Amino acid sequence: MLCVASLATMMSCSSNDKKLCRIHGVMESSRWNGKQIFLVPMFGPQDSEHVDSVVIKDGSFEFVADTTEMKVIRVDYHFRDGAQDLLVVSEPGDVYVKIGVSSTSHGTPQNDSLQVWKEHIERFNSEYNALRAQAHKSGNGDLLMTRGKEIQRELREYNAQMRENMKSGVFYDFLKNR
Repeated sequence: MLCVASLATMMSCSSNDKKLCRIHGVMESSRWNGKQIFLVPMFGPQDSEHVDSVVIKDGSFEFVADTTEMKVIRVDYHFRDGAQDLLVVSEPGDVYVKIGVSSTSHGTPQNDSLQVWKEHIERFNSEYNALRAQAHKSGNGDLLMTRGKEIQRELREYNAQMRENMKSGVFYDFLKNR
């Protein structure tokens, strides 16, 4: 009887573990050792009850979350220079993140998609900012009204395609407003 009870307890713990999100993080630089890093809900309250924090040790950190939602990983604002905030989905499974100048994530389906989307957005921003600089330098605002509008349309189409490929999930819901 004791063996059956022990086995049932272990199985329930195991099934609960499968519902958890484990975020395994590494830092691009050791200069953040001893500093705090935060896991902050993207939407809703951002108080001590909803924000998690850990101290970075030996260039790494780990968060465990039991809800599936969009979150932001960010270094303490006093030491944030050189550490790009990172959007993640706290879905069940193991998520691997690297925080630095260009932060990245992978490991679960929505986080893999989020990383692809992030890279596309960064290319969009780079192209659009170069176009803005060119328009400013030449004094030709028509560039933003023509090529700029085309870039924005391409981004909207890309977001629609991402939504279509995903069909559901927290990241899908996030893209509905983009």
